[in-house]
Amino acid sequence: SLLRIALQNQGINLQTLNLTQTPVIAQNTKLLIIASPKMALLPLEEKLINEYVSRGGNLLWLMDNEMHEQPFLSSLFHVSAFPGTIVDLH
Repeated sequence: SLLRIALQNQGINLQTLNLTQTPVIAQNTKLLIIASPKMALLPLEEKLINEYVSRGGNLLWLMDNEMHEQPFLSSLFHVSAFPGTIVDLH
């Protein structure tokens, strides 16, 4: 919500992208946001995300304690989540 407003205030056009229905990430995509996925990514989604990142695309992966584990993203970026919660009042 606040991130959306901040991005829109910078002139960034936002749209939802369902990679199972639109199996392509447009060349002019400046940032792909994956926000707390509730299920595992499908193989096609993994392939498209990997291609996007490999060609220099930017990805913001938002996590919360209710999201489904994403071994593909963890492996791609060599990261893992630590248990606990961070609260940012700003």
